[in-house]
Amino acid sequence: MISISRLPMLWTVVCFCLAGVLSSPHIAVAQKQAEEIQREQKLRDEALNTLDTLGDLLKSRVEQLAAIEELTNELKATKEEAIKKTVEEKIKAENANLVKLDKQISALTTAVTEEEANGDQNQKFNLQAELESLVQAFVKMMKDATENARQIESLRRSLITAEKQQELALRAVERLKFCCQWKTTSFRSPRH
Repeated sequence: MISISRLPMLWTVVCFCLAGVLSSPHIAVAQKQAEEIQREQKLRDEALNTLDTLGDLLKSRVEQLAAIEELTNELKATKEEAIKKTVEEKIKAENANLVKLDKQISALTTAVTEEEANGDQNQKFNLQAELESLVQAFVKMMKDATENARQIESLRRSLITAEKQQELALRAVERLKFCCQWKTTSFRSPRH
């Protein structure tokens, strides 16, 4: 029997247990939703940062193109060779910067760098190494394929050797028997 004085405490324990059981799935769902919201917010923030960076890069690209156009016009207007060479060098430098900028824009928009996209194309093909690896693989395959036959042949040779040794041992035993018999018969003196 449960006393009346303990009833409120028991009721409290039961309520806490039920609350824990009932709210566990709800807590898990709420946690998953919170994690999903955080992931979505992170993706939004990354997208906004990417757009800001892309805007800055495109603005720089427009400025680069304007600078190249201005230098090209200056090159056309200039008649002195020394100034033309200087302007041509500036145009080359601006074009190199423009190429770098285009690579950055491409990497940002595709999330893949040029090196990753080209992958192994820049690596030279080493025919010698490829042939060696193929030959090594072939030799290993042939060794593996003929392993049983080689073991059988080795066992056959061992068996033939053992049979020859057995034959020699039997002959040696026969000679020893003959020698022992001869010794016992030749050392007997006739007493008759």
